[in-house]
Amino acid sequence: MSQTLSQKDLEHLGVLARIEIRESEKEKMLRDVQAILAYMSEINEMTTSEGGVAVSPYNITRDDEVTHTPGELNQSLLECVPQVHEGYVQVTQVLK
Repeated sequence: MSQTLSQKDLEHLGVLARIEIRESEKEKMLRDVQAILAYMSEINEMTTSEGGVAVSPYNITRDDEVTHTPGELNQSLLECVPQVHEGYVQVTQVLK
């Protein structure tokens, strides 16, 4: 399925996105958006032999598991900062 995008569609997209597209940028942006749509079309067509998704939604490298007790590293981290107040990192006020 091929998606074509006209100059008018690009201008409408600019209005919806609230961005100003200069005349000098329109041709390149039109090519870029058409390339993105073509790539998305390819992705939509990808399926496995069983008709499912092409990529497994599961982590294949390792199981997610907690490797330390929550709060275990707090003290060693607090020793690395210049100012600590009641167990929290103290920073100077940025906003008034």
